[in-house]
Amino acid sequence: MKTLAVAAASSVLVGLLAGCATAERGGEVQATEPASVPQERGDGEGDDVQLVDVPMPIWMTTYAVLDNVQNVEQVGGDEELAAHAAELMERGSQAAATHPQARQGWGGWPPSGTNLRVPLSARDIQMIRQAFRDGIETTRLLLSDYPLSEQEREEQTASLKLEEEGIAFWG
Repeated sequence: MKTLAVAAASSVLVGLLAGCATAERGGEVQATEPASVPQERGDGEGDDVQLVDVPMPIWMTTYAVLDNVQNVEQVGGDEELAAHAAELMERGSQAAATHPQARQGWGGWPPSGTNLRVPLSARDIQMIRQAFRDGIETTRLLLSDYPLSEQEREEQTASLKLEEEGIAFWG
């Protein structure tokens, strides 16, 4: 139950962060496929890091999903997974800080019409994909099994849409 409560709170965060990015652009998130998403290597380690071009609205949702993972796993969960999520968030923050249009968008991020080049390995991508799958499952559970106010239902529905756009981008 503790995990679900943290997930619910953070799922709203997904909606708030990515919703602001969509509003800034005045339209829908248009996820484009990254130039090169690392694939799992034959040895299963996937440690080769490549720069992945991520549209800012997708990265903002990804950041919120990773924040959710970090928060959930820090509370009696998998400490390595929490640390991995924090590391990926930091990589995105560093990429944003050095972006040519740093601090020109919502919340100090680059504008949502730009891409962020984030160094990621196949292992990182797999973790992000799983985090989105878990987030989608939790949001669907909240929408189907829990009494929500009209506003909470709207926020969760918006979060689900953003999570689905995220998993469509990451594969």
